[in-house]
Amino acid sequence: LENLSVLVVCVFETAITLLVLSVAIEALRTPEPLRGAGVGMAVLVAATVVHAAVYVAYREQFRTSDSPIVRSFKALIPIYILNNLVVLTPIVLGTFSGLQAFALYADPVGAFVLVAFSWVMIYGLATRSVTCLIDRAVDEEVQLLIMRMLAEHFDRFDTVHDIRTRAVGDRVHVEIDMGFDPAMPVAALEDVIRSMAARVEDLVPKSRLLVSPVPVLGPAAA
Repeated sequence: LENLSVLVVCVFETAITLLVLSVAIEALRTPEPLRGAGVGMAVLVAATVVHAAVYVAYREQFRTSDSPIVRSFKALIPIYILNNLVVLTPIVLGTFSGLQAFALYADPVGAFVLVAFSWVMIYGLATRSVTCLIDRAVDEEVQLLIMRMLAEHFDRFDTVHDIRTRAVGDRVHVEIDMGFDPAMPVAALEDVIRSMAARVEDLVPKSRLLVSPVPVLGPAAA
């Protein structure tokens, strides 16, 4: 759900950038002098301060959180700050330096730069979110680590029937069908499964192990 929410944000951001692009093109074709510069500067400065304060206040959460929404905000806030600065620069130059002609064209050119940065950001967020929505095969290194865990616990189970692995986003899911001694107490079986799950999590960060006990066939079941 979070990844879908990020994709919705990307759609809205794309629509906004297209609107900005159309306005910038029109501004180049028919440049107009700046109006209401004082109010505009005040709003842009206030918005920049708020965005910067939010980024600083939540920087630790931005650094450690696995949430796609949090990661998207981490990417969006610098773009918003850049947006404010790109818009603010020509207004300041045109208002206080007398370079009105420069301001007429600096504003739309800055908008083009902003749109380019925004599209790069949107592409990155959308690609990451789509990737997180699709199951992928795990790397061979991860498979070897799972085999290592099984080798470390070889004396605590009888057979291994099937091993299934998949990666979803930055998480790895491991499912193993295993045969255990029929005489093993349930409490002991649970301890073995917990031990294997903990070992997999140690070897493969952000992983989850699901063990499905299956009947032991052949001599091991006698």
